[in-house]
Amino acid sequence: MVQRKSSQNVQMHRQSLDTGRPRRGKASRLPFLIAGGLLTLVAAALIATALALPSGSDGVDDPASSASAPPTSGADFVADAETGDTDQWCYVHSAIPVGVVTSPVRAGRYAFKSEIRDGPLIYDTERSEYANGPGSCDKPMFRAGTETWTAVSVYLDAGFPEYSSWSLIAQWKEADGGSPPSQISVENEQLAILGADSLDPRPRFPFGTIERGRWIDFLVHHKWSTDQGIGFVEVIMDGELVLPKTFTRTMDNSNPLFLNVGQYRDLANSGTAVLYIDEVRVGPTRQSVAP
Repeated sequence: MVQRKSSQNVQMHRQSLDTGRPRRGKASRLPFLIAGGLLTLVAAALIATALALPSGSDGVDDPASSASAPPTSGADFVADAETGDTDQWCYVHSAIPVGVVTSPVRAGRYAFKSEIRDGPLIYDTERSEYANGPGSCDKPMFRAGTETWTAVSVYLDAGFPEYSSWSLIAQWKEADGGSPPSQISVENEQLAILGADSLDPRPRFPFGTIERGRWIDFLVHHKWSTDQGIGFVEVIMDGELVLPKTFTRTMDNSNPLFLNVGQYRDLANSGTAVLYIDEVRVGPTRQSVAP
């Protein structure tokens, strides 16, 4: 468009020179030819620049587009509820309808809710869990001989009951069923890791006390093995090492394990129990699961 308009202007100028005036030589037309050539070069440069820009771009970084790009993560599994649903999990096992909530959250916009009440049962038990297996959507991430880090943030509601018997808030569980060989238990206001059921007595490693009404960040480091001299567990809570690396059998057999988080309690316990889960990650290193 710029080139055509410039040629027309030059031609009209020539016609005005031919009317009532002597015709000039070629030298007198040279400035107009140079001007036309420069305009042609400018137009070509503008067109090339426009073609080089992405569609819809004005040449300025779009903050909204940058913000919407998915974050990179070295984690093998992430369940942070930011999909706005429970699709990051394979299954939800709960007698009480649960799902995502907007408050409280550890990070982002959503978290998962878990709730147990007296009476309603599922599989003849009181539980409200999010599971990454088993079955057709099984994604085993815990295999013999490997080391893993599991991050999970848990918020116990202010009215969370006091339990005199066990209640599990995280399990590393076999697809074939049975008692999980590694689990986080809440009992008598105390937090503990329970070891493999195949050991007698079953190992129990206390590492802290529960607190209600705030987020608690757990980092659990495992080496998976049926050998007590090879397998180990280590726990970091709220950034502090609360259970140093402790060697124990972390698997009852070589079957791979999957993750359950939420609540599963002994029927001897009672009361409505609500907790929230957020920022669940599994990876090969501590850095890979850092929020």
